[in-house]
This record gives sequence, structure tokens and C-alpha cells, in this order.
Amino acid sequence: MVDPFLGEVRIFPWSWAPTGWALCNGASLPVQQNAALNALLGQTFGGNGSTTFNLPDLRGRTPLHLGVGQDGFAYQIGQTGGAEAVTLSVSNMPAHNHAVNALGGTKANASTPKSALPATVGLGTGMTTSINIYAPPTSGSAVALANDTFSTEGSSSPHNNVQPFLVMNFCIATLGLFPPRQ
Repeated sequence: MVDPFLGEVRIFPWSWAPTGWALCNGASLPVQQNAALNALLGQTFGGNGSTTFNLPDLRGRTPLHLGVGQDGFAYQIGQTGGAEAVTLSVSNMPAHNHAVNALGGTKANASTPKSALPATVGLGTGMTTSINIYAPPTSGSAVALANDTFSTEGSSSPHNNVQPFLVMNFCIATLGLFPPRQ
């Protein structure tokens, strides 16, 4: 294997780091014993700023290239983001409606009108006229909806937001050639 550049990240198909490499698991390393690697990484991935610095932590992460993506967002070295699970709320959804096809007139009294719902509720105790449940009420009057007109679906539990994946081992070179700038 050709000598790697110091700080180079490679993917290996085994669970351990070869000699001269370390797992990309966010480990904290002492600056004094790793001065050259610290000169490249600095505090980009964490550390206390004087005696320690951290390696990148790629556990459960997808690496992205730095710069402005096709989505228009700027991505910086060391930046993290995303979530493994997401709970959708009304503010996450685009504006939409749920149309109801309702029949009026004599067909509205059918118990199962074809491709639609009955537009009126039958007479209940104390009622003298049917109520139009799907159209705007006449001005100044309120319309009571049948108890089963609306229902709540789903739950407030988060759903999985993880893309398909294959687990491999990311390692960073702790020994190697100091990379020259172009």
C-alpha cells in the first residue's frame, strides 16, 4: 500500500484500524503526540483547544463534500446535520386539502350514494329539517357536523429517516506524508 497522506480518510471492509490509522469515531488525541495531524485538523472536529483535538466521527453519518450543494446550502468542513428520525407536524406539510364529494337533492337521502357522501344528516330527535353538513351554512347559522365526519390518523411518533446503507469502517491516517498544498 502506498504511504497515505496524513489525515487521509479511507474506507476498510474490516472492523479494526490498521497500524498508522485510527477509527473515525470522534476519539480525542493529545496534541503533543500528534502535532502534525493536529496542524491539519485543529479543532474542526472538537477538542479542548490546547492539549487535545478530536478525530472526525463518522459513526451513523454520511460524508458530504464541502462547498455549495445543488440544494443551494453551503457545507463547511466539520459541519454536522440531519436526523435519524423525524416527527412530522402540520408545518412540515405542504398546503393541501381533502375534497369531499357530496350529493344534494333527492340523491342525498340515499344510504350509500355512488362515489359520494350523503350531503344531509337525517332528522334527529327535536329536529324539524335536515342539516346540510358539507356546504357553507346560511349566514348567521351554525352547522353541527356528525361525530364521525372527521377522524385523526397517524400518531406523533417519529418515523425512520435513514437512507439505505452498507456499514464499512472509516479510518484516518495518523502516520503518513504531510499533504502539500497545490
